[in-house]
Amino acid sequence: MKKLIGGLLMAVTLPALADGQAVIQATSPDSNDQVDMNVSWADDNMRLDFPGQQEGYMLLQGDSGYMITEAENQKIIMDIGMLSELAKQMTGEQQSMIGAASLENLEATGQTETIAGIEGEIYDLVWTDNGGNSHEETIVLSDNTQARELLNAFHSYQKALIGEPDPIAEALEELGMGMLRQGDSFLIVSVNGETPDASIFTLPEDGMTFEEMMQDAMKG
Repeated sequence: MKKLIGGLLMAVTLPALADGQAVIQATSPDSNDQVDMNVSWADDNMRLDFPGQQEGYMLLQGDSGYMITEAENQKIIMDIGMLSELAKQMTGEQQSMIGAASLENLEATGQTETIAGIEGEIYDLVWTDNGGNSHEETIVLSDNTQARELLNAFHSYQKALIGEPDPIAEALEELGMGMLRQGDSFLIVSVNGETPDASIFTLPEDGMTFEEMMQDAMKG
């Protein structure tokens, strides 16, 4: 579960939606751990799956977020607020240290880069985190429809997870741009406008909430 939560936090340091699917590579700047993610979105729903990890998936339904995992053949549904608290305990990170605190500069270089078959513009990005540390990196942007929708989906995910908007995502949304790459931490491998099966956005009917699982354990 710790690797899964770490992957969710990596996605944060990366946004009404249309439909689409994408494969993303996210890399932690601290540990260089790479997490591959399959992202599906439709309307105001989003789902994150992690190939190669059988620990669970992330589901966003409007403003409500969940992590679905499994323990002893029982599906467990965890509220995203509880996930955030658990992540702080397991990773030692404070919630306020996640993501960007402010965007200092975003400037086009005049160069282009093609990612996932989409030509994007390269920008120099400078931002400050909540610890006051400054970061400089290149970012590749595009007005491609699926890239913009993906940014919106991840931004919605972040706001549901930590309760705060991301200043970088806000600026890109105002520009009408999506993100194809951010430094070495975020990369779109593939993206398309195919509509996912609606059933993947529903909570498992046989799922048990984390609170119910704990109550059963205490009774036992």
